[in-house]
Amino acid sequence: MSETFQLGDWEVNTSLNSLSRNNTSVHLEPKMMDVLAYLSAHAGEVISTEQLLIEFWQGTFYGDAPVQKCIAMLRKKLGDNSRQPSYIETVQRRGYRIIAKVVRLDERQRWGNLQKLTQWNQGSPYLGLQTFQPQHAAIFFGRNKAIAEVVHHLNQAMDDNFSFLLLMGKSGSGKSSLLRAGVIPFITRSEGLAGIKVQHYTVITPTRGKASSIFRQLLGALNDMGMLVDTWNLDAHAYDLSQHPSHLKALLKENDSNTELNDNAPSTQPVARPNNLIVIDQFEQVLQDANLSKDDAASLISFLTVLVKTQRLILIVSLRNDFYANSMELEGFAGLKDEGQQYDLQPPNATDIARMIRLPALSAGLSFEENLQTGEKLDEVLLEAAIGHPDALPLMEFTLDLLYQRRDKENTLLFSAFADIGGLEGAIAQQAESTYQGMSDTAKASWKSVMHELVSVNDVNQTGLIARKVPFEQFSDENDLAFIQQFVDARLFVTESDIAANEHASNNPAPDVKSNKRVCVAHEALLKHWDRITDWAQKNRAALLKRTELITDCSRWLNAGKPQDMLLPSGRKLDDARWMAKQPHLHLTPQETLFIRLSEGQHKKTQRYKTTAIAALAILAVATTGLAIYSNNQTQLAVEQSQQAQVLRNKAESLVDYMLGDLRSQLEPIGKLDVLEGVGQKTLDYYAGIETGDGLRQANSLKLLAEININRGEFDHAGEQLSQALNILNKQDTLPLKPSFGLSQETALDGIVSANATSQGTAQTSEQVLFLKGNIHYWIGVIAYFKQNYTTTIEEWTKYLNYSQQLLALDELNPKWMLEVSSAQHNIGSLALRISQYQKASQSFRDSIALKRKMLISQPNHSEVQTSLRGSLLGLVAVAFQTFEFKDAEQLAQEAYTLAGKLLLENPEDYNIAYQTLSSANLLIQAQMAVGNKPGAEKTINDGVVLAQKLAKQEPENEAWMTKVATLMFFYWDYHLLFDTQEKKPDPELLNLTRGAYKKTKNLPIKQKIYSVKLGFEDREHSRVILDIAKPSLDFNSESTPRLLWELHLKCSYHSCTIGKDTGKDVGKGESESLALAHFTSAHTNKPSKDMNDSLTEFYFLLVSSKRSAAKDVLLGLQKQGYLHPQLTDAVNRAQDDI
Repeated sequence: MSETFQLGDWEVNTSLNSLSRNNTSVHLEPKMMDVLAYLSAHAGEVISTEQLLIEFWQGTFYGDAPVQKCIAMLRKKLGDNSRQPSYIETVQRRGYRIIAKVVRLDERQRWGNLQKLTQWNQGSPYLGLQTFQPQHAAIFFGRNKAIAEVVHHLNQAMDDNFSFLLLMGKSGSGKSSLLRAGVIPFITRSEGLAGIKVQHYTVITPTRGKASSIFRQLLGALNDMGMLVDTWNLDAHAYDLSQHPSHLKALLKENDSNTELNDNAPSTQPVARPNNLIVIDQFEQVLQDANLSKDDAASLISFLTVLVKTQRLILIVSLRNDFYANSMELEGFAGLKDEGQQYDLQPPNATDIARMIRLPALSAGLSFEENLQTGEKLDEVLLEAAIGHPDALPLMEFTLDLLYQRRDKENTLLFSAFADIGGLEGAIAQQAESTYQGMSDTAKASWKSVMHELVSVNDVNQTGLIARKVPFEQFSDENDLAFIQQFVDARLFVTESDIAANEHASNNPAPDVKSNKRVCVAHEALLKHWDRITDWAQKNRAALLKRTELITDCSRWLNAGKPQDMLLPSGRKLDDARWMAKQPHLHLTPQETLFIRLSEGQHKKTQRYKTTAIAALAILAVATTGLAIYSNNQTQLAVEQSQQAQVLRNKAESLVDYMLGDLRSQLEPIGKLDVLEGVGQKTLDYYAGIETGDGLRQANSLKLLAEININRGEFDHAGEQLSQALNILNKQDTLPLKPSFGLSQETALDGIVSANATSQGTAQTSEQVLFLKGNIHYWIGVIAYFKQNYTTTIEEWTKYLNYSQQLLALDELNPKWMLEVSSAQHNIGSLALRISQYQKASQSFRDSIALKRKMLISQPNHSEVQTSLRGSLLGLVAVAFQTFEFKDAEQLAQEAYTLAGKLLLENPEDYNIAYQTLSSANLLIQAQMAVGNKPGAEKTINDGVVLAQKLAKQEPENEAWMTKVATLMFFYWDYHLLFDTQEKKPDPELLNLTRGAYKKTKNLPIKQKIYSVKLGFEDREHSRVILDIAKPSLDFNSESTPRLLWELHLKCSYHSCTIGKDTGKDVGKGESESLALAHFTSAHTNKPSKDMNDSLTEFYFLLVSSKRSAAKDVLLGLQKQGYLHPQLTDAVNRAQDDI
């Protein structure tokens, strides 16, 4: 290797560190010579300051001062001028370039030992298909130029006060490794690199789940960095930010430099350089996530934009090239990219690849075998095979790792091993095939079931295969697990613990993910180069597409809250789902199974109404046509007085009556009411052209249109239609003869085919007008309710009640009017309870109950009335609780529970009745505990456990059912914590039932949620843990949050003897007091009178505020009013001991 080269008219001797020209010799310091040799080796190329820092100072200086000083000294030695250079040119904001003619060094010198090598003794220096991590920085070679260019772009972004970088590159180009093992280790060193010094960082790889999950990941990163003001309930904040990204500013702490978070601040405003970094790696996962709607994605981009504009951190997003077009479709993404920086990672060149092959070997003390016949070395063969290969990096790393595993005793990588594994192209395929063939036949039989889970079709463009991360719990078969384990051992699959260590790379502690392990293919290169997979995927492409569709549709349904209208429709998708459910090798999740089952149920229900729907369309066509014909010819018909015209009119109007009556009642349950929107509008148009209109039909049509608009959320339009309907009815004193609204479907259809059929007209009675007016006022009240104008709602529902009572006065024994009146009374009672008008609520519920009991005298087995009575009784129970009538509450709750139990006994397979019975049991238990009825509560709890198990077994994914199950199990464990004198191991079956129920609930009160945690700990020693785990469940939009928060604190601290001793005194106290004070002041100080909730809230506030004497007085006051809950008595006794 030559140690001299010519630079312009200077001869450079690198071994002597000297320059010579015209018998003149100049000595250079070794570092200066290294820099000059490196620049000369890249003559004509611009070498950035960052790249020189990495090559020769290993980024150990914070800033570019050493580079500038070195270049200045070189120019002085060379006799060069920076303004009119002959040797070294400065390229503004980019770096330096040798412009003199150079007689180049040989290839060995170009990649030589300019980079310091660290001895590597931690196994293979090649990582196969795994991503390089920060701990692998010492063996990460060949990307110094890319690292330098990324750092350079980051500097430019920070200079522009918008620290965002989009890192682009094709799949397998090494984006993740570049960031983790290249950029991050340099910029996180204590001295930083080139003006960038990061103290805290987090690498996030988006996971598929709820739309808010990516927001939760980002908030978790910000929380780890200490940037959030409010660290409570990050889940709730994540959901809020997914809807309102601008709220992020209020969550962030002010900058240490007191720079305000102002979007409109001028870009020239001096700000401290960010020292925090978030990397969102594999951003294409966001684009592939079916749970993320366009609005969600737009919110995410807005969130990221707000985050970057705070100038508090650096944000790097990596993205595959083939998803660039999709990303540009996201609202706001182009602006984010344009305002920040973009770097396109290029494939490594020959020099880079040579370093990747040779330098890790040097670090680990490895050598490459030489072919004695040809003189060719193995590293040169590898280099030639890798240059220009589209998947060079993963194939080369995997091949080199296999060669390492097959090295000889002298640590030499062998030609024979290279041939055995199939060379660069065949290494992955041969290793995978060898692993597969080495399995037992029973393990091989798991091929389909494993691959159908781990391999999917790209659901964005439906081309190409992608890898999925799948929970281990998806695989219950031992053979499946054995299959997976062998591929993990062969480093072809990776597990979640590996993924988590890679993805949550941070200088903060990584989260514990052992309890939620997942598995996936180590690298998608395996999906391209193993023939067994590519052939199987080609043959099973249709099945893979079906599976991908099901995963996407089910995820959307789950994250939308399981709405009925997002179930699979009848047709191909449902047929595909049925087929998949029957395939033994497809491991559908419980959620997917429920999704298919509910879709099947909806299909069967729709089939039952199919005839009705078809008839509806046919009748609609005939009726509207009849109306149109009659309207267009009414003048001629009036003159001729033809019998045919009258028959046509009567027939058309009778069909309209049927559609406004019986047909609408059949379409409404299946959500098809809007089918009648056309007939409602046609009816209005028809009567608009007649001088003597039909007020009843017009008003009824307007009410129908209003109901449709209310369902759509178009409240203002609906209100106008209802007002118009009332005006029509109020203007007409008398009405002509009209047909009955009870016309059957069969009669209506007969009217279509029988030209001589006559309408079944009857004298119009005042009942229909009164009924319609009452219903109109009911719907006006509903609109006011949705607008939270409860005063108007009460007024309108009172009018609805008055009209219903007038109907009942006309026919006192009519069960229809009796039920109408009782329903109106119940509605008023429920609303009065909600707005704390307890006297009005009590009277309304009692009136409703009395009427329903009267109905049951004549019809004792009327299930609808019995169910309605149960609901009103429970409403009165709630009123009794708030007004301190605890004995009445117990009596009423017992009656409701007995009534529900009777219905369940008559219908043992009706799970909806079982659900209602469990709801009644929960209220009864509260009432029994309130009056100190321990034996009664114990019996109800034990009976409730049986119901809870029944419901959980039938539909474990039903959130409404599971909420009641969780509540019942709360009472179960609460009872045993209070009364069990000896600690005993919880029943595993009930423990699993409880935890399963809590997982499915969203809005369960926090005081109940702690039990799902508490059961896993010894109460007296883990109150802090319980408090911290329970915090995220708090709902700060709920007025009950302060009370629940304090109760949580107290439940934790009672077991630590907070009252009476100092042990555990500060468990959650400061947090609960500071967070709850504002809520207490706003929600309870202006109320005219106290109810039970106010009294309990006051007690918690006083106790947490250390006003224990006043707290004891409140508790004693409640006790005097009959509230004898054992836990309250225990609290009084503890407070008494302390005071």
